[in-house]
This record gives sequence, structure tokens and C-alpha cells, in this order.
Amino acid sequence: MATRRGEIAELCRSHRGLRHEVFGSAAHGTGFDPASSDADFLAEFGKSSGSGGLRRHFAFQEALAAVLDREADLSFGPAERQVLFGQHQRMPRGRP
Repeated sequence: MATRRGEIAELCRSHRGLRHEVFGSAAHGTGFDPASSDADFLAEFGKSSGSGGLRRHFAFQEALAAVLDREADLSFGPAERQVLFGQHQRMPRGRP
């Protein structure tokens, strides 16, 4: 991961990310298997309306996987969770 830091930062900027962070075994090295482990990231893109933020999120996830040549799991930042779950909570319940 450390050798790809600049590429990852550029990907984040190109996808209009505000911040990104690696966590899990890739961050601390314990239990990370270069041959089979995935990479876990948190990324924040800021507020956006509609599905634009989600498209950026998943496009960034795919780009990370391509650069790292491994599966990349991208967790939602606070703004994305607000868009997803805030809208979900406002959906009417009990519709036929």
C-alpha cells in the first residue's frame, strides 16, 4: 500500500474525494497476505444529491482495485451514509 500512496491520493482527488484512509490488516500489516488479502478503505466524498455520490463511490472502489491489483472494500463515509440512510428513513412505510 505504501508504494501506491501517491496513486491512491490522485485517484481520490480525481473522483472528487475529500479524504481517504486505509484500515484493517493492510493498514497495520498484521494478518495481511499480499497474495490473497483485500484492502479496506474509508472514503468521504462530501454531500451530493441523487446517486452521483454513489456512482463516485463505486467508481473509486473499482479504480482502487485496479491500481492495487486486488479486491478493494470501500466503506461509506458520514456524508454517504447520510444520503443513503437519511433518504431511506424518509421513505413511506406500509405501501401496498
